[in-house]
Amino acid sequence: MDLGLTGRVALVGIYRDASPAPWARLQAHEKEIIGSSAYTDEFPAALDLLASGAVQAPPLITDRIRLDELESRGLRALLEEPQEHLKILVQP
Repeated sequence: MDLGLTGRVALVGIYRDASPAPWARLQAHEKEIIGSSAYTDEFPAALDLLASGAVQAPPLITDRIRLDELESRGLRALLEEPQEHLKILVQP
């Protein structure tokens, strides 16, 4: 990894394993790391599909959980049983 230049890295998605990145070297060489779990430009198109009825949302929802269950029944389920879950709604 060339750390001689400044720059920006965007981490997109959710990762299961820890990162082996050299965090101190990244900071020392003015690197900027940002995270994102979605693409903002896709939301208008998705909303249009939902509003028109072209996509039915209820079949996509694989579970509904409370906020206090986010780790135990939400994130853990997505990581350990990805074939069973697509969207888990979190209700505060």
